[in-house]
Amino acid sequence: MAALGERRLSNLAPGDVEQFLAETGWSVHAQEATAHGRADGAYLLCVLLMFWYFYPILAGKVIPYPDWLSHMWYRIGRGWI
Repeated sequence: MAALGERRLSNLAPGDVEQFLAETGWSVHAQEATAHGRADGAYLLCVLLMFWYFYPILAGKVIPYPDWLSHMWYRIGRGWI
């Protein structure tokens, strides 16, 4: 509706980060993704997925033996033992 000349109302509540940024003069806008940024995102996703996968082992949870064995990756290559 701003294109029609109507005044746009702000829906920001007190304490919103966007309101703080607007009042202090900062602007937030989208930027193009770079190859470096995508590589960082892919690495972070990989780390989070690996943490999720190994969490039962790291936390010392009781899991069935076949699940434990699949987490040990013994069958890859010559194994780590």
